[in-house]
Amino acid sequence: MNTDECCCYESLHLHKQTVSRTPQHPCKLPLSTLRWNIESSSTTISRNSKGKGRLQPDKVKREEGSQPMTDVPQKSVGRSIWALAAGFLVVVVLSIATDAMLHAAGIYPALGRRMSDGLFMFATVYRTVFGILGSYVTARLAPNGPMKHAMIGAAIGFVLATIGAAATWNKDLGPHWYPIALILTAFPGAWIGAKIRLAQLR
Repeated sequence: MNTDECCCYESLHLHKQTVSRTPQHPCKLPLSTLRWNIESSSTTISRNSKGKGRLQPDKVKREEGSQPMTDVPQKSVGRSIWALAAGFLVVVVLSIATDAMLHAAGIYPALGRRMSDGLFMFATVYRTVFGILGSYVTARLAPNGPMKHAMIGAAIGFVLATIGAAATWNKDLGPHWYPIALILTAFPGAWIGAKIRLAQLR
């Protein structure tokens, strides 16, 4: 029986196989005509000091700072929550600080005494400005969809303002138009704040 030594290249592994030359099992890759095309392979062979073959990926590279895809949605949700919380913090802190300064300066009467309608109008103006600023902060920190995040913040503010108006409606703490004004300015203020951010992105 006449045999030829043939080298078969299968599944990116190099190995030797002796095949009998018979009519039923001819050698398809004779040693004399086999051409190795290592450049088209996606792996390269490197030999260590002991001479053993070792397969290493040719183009496997991990980008620095790359993270599993499962972590991306979680971080996006966390950033969205932080954006909304930061916007509310801006509005609340600025409103309380401004009220305290105006009381300390004597512009607002002492706590427990009712303010005039003119002072309530003044309070409406700067609270609306603070609402716009808070919506801008939310849009600025949002991971995506600045307008969407600002509108979500406005919806939450709308609900809170409505609850506040219902709770204080019959307590004679001020004119009825004041809480209504805070409710009605929630969405327009959020829209303006988000539009400012969108204009910066262009």
